[in-house]
Amino acid sequence: MSFDSDGVKLYGLVLSAQGKGLHPTVLYARGFPDTTGNNDILRVMQRAGYNVMFFNYRGTSSMGGVFSMQHSYEDLRAALSFLRQENSAKTMGVNPANVILYGYSWGGPIALRLAAEDPAVRDLILQDPTDLRTYSSMTPQALAEEEADGTSPVVPTTTARQVIDGIVAHASDWDPVHYVGGLSGKNVLVAWASSKSANQVAPADSLATLLGPRAQFTSAIFNTDHGFTDKRIALTRKYLGWLRSIAPVRTRPLQPN
Repeated sequence: MSFDSDGVKLYGLVLSAQGKGLHPTVLYARGFPDTTGNNDILRVMQRAGYNVMFFNYRGTSSMGGVFSMQHSYEDLRAALSFLRQENSAKTMGVNPANVILYGYSWGGPIALRLAAEDPAVRDLILQDPTDLRTYSSMTPQALAEEEADGTSPVVPTTTARQVIDGIVAHASDWDPVHYVGGLSGKNVLVAWASSKSANQVAPADSLATLLGPRAQFTSAIFNTDHGFTDKRIALTRKYLGWLRSIAPVRTRPLQPN
């Protein structure tokens, strides 16, 4: 499928769950643009009876426009609007009133911000979300490491330093302190990896402190790396159990072959 984001045509994929009627739909915000993301988990969600949508941000993977965190946020918001269109319900069985946001790594802060700013979003999954506040105080060595990690042929439209400079210049936009009130009463699941890089140490305690008194907050820590390399099945089971508790599926899921 394709949709418009501020005049840029973006492409993605909607995995439609089996069964008639409208389905809860998971909208996935990938991390720093890559080629795989969490596709294995998304496919299991589909088999369990949930529609799933994922897409490429502008300025990545041959998409038009220029990649930045702000543009990625706008792209996620446009994808959410696409799912809420009447045609999405008719052609893909999307329940426009039941869209769950799921953000991984760099997709975490944009999913968190959108969930806080959109009253109709009630449910949010964050997988080892990056704390963008840390970029303002990074040491030169840490900044150099981030630049090296952020250099990718999948993102030909900008440099890692330009992306980081954009984050620092608009730091208040990425500080959840400013919009955490919008998450009051919402369901939030955060999955943490115990082994983290420097910019992923802070969020665990700070998010728990911010969200705990307001949201229906669930936190799980996995003894693994940022990619959850050896905890894929355990992570998937955690997500499915949580999804079934907040958005039960009323149609029969796909059966194994």
